[in-house]
Amino acid sequence: MARLAIEDRQDELAQLIRSQDAGARELALPAVTGMQRISPVISQALLAEAELIKDGIRDFNRMDEKDAAFLSAQVELRSRFNYWKRAWWTAFHQLGIDGRRPVEEIHDLATERSRGTSMDEIVLNARVVLDALDGSGGSQP
Repeated sequence: MARLAIEDRQDELAQLIRSQDAGARELALPAVTGMQRISPVISQALLAEAELIKDGIRDFNRMDEKDAAFLSAQVELRSRFNYWKRAWWTAFHQLGIDGRRPVEEIHDLATERSRGTSMDEIVLNARVVLDALDGSGGSQP
């Protein structure tokens, strides 16, 4: 019953995925993984979220290590990516689209400053997704 309610309210779910409120996003993104029917409005919201993650990583890559937000930016990006990647995996498989590009872009940006930061976790998790897409595995990362 809950699954049906979510699937019937995908425009609202997409708005929550696009929310600036991290708590709203973190509740909305896992809802995507349980959906049986995903509309393009959800994939568009997920692609917009990927762009925000990439922008956040670009900002982090320019950040000075002495910046007060240096650690919190890493934690926020790592968490944001982990919520997003599960939802994206579900969406691109259901919609039959190539899901590789945003994952590769996030991977490449995070690689720039992965040594000694939480970006190494993003790199590792993105690599798992990419390897699964290459046929090295097929289950959800």
